[in-house]
Amino acid sequence: MLHRRRLRAFTLVELLVVTLIMAVLMAIALPLYMSAVRDSERKTCRHNLQTIANAVEARKVYSGEPYAPIASPLSATLLDLPIEPMCPSGGAYYVDLSTAPFTVHCIIEDHEMSDGAGGPGYTPGVDGS
Repeated sequence: MLHRRRLRAFTLVELLVVTLIMAVLMAIALPLYMSAVRDSERKTCRHNLQTIANAVEARKVYSGEPYAPIASPLSATLLDLPIEPMCPSGGAYYVDLSTAPFTVHCIIEDHEMSDGAGGPGYTPGVDGS
């Protein structure tokens, strides 16, 4: 007597259902993940803007002179920072001393990055903490 061994395997329908469920989960999770990444980059940039503004203020206090022009691009040595702030989106930071009070900006490929509060740049004493 020949006994047929029954092979256990997933059917095509079961595999398609699992694939469909995975696709739906990815469609929900991916936009949330990308939003979290953008939010993280915006918050990191805002923190860097605040750090640079604090360094410019400290430079003015220690020198006892009015705000001196600051070379662009900014360097850690110029601002007396332990490391140079790097924009998470690949932008460049610069300080605009032409306005009173000064403003620190982040420029990314010919457009200004929002600072997370909806406005361009960071102005100490004007923008919140």
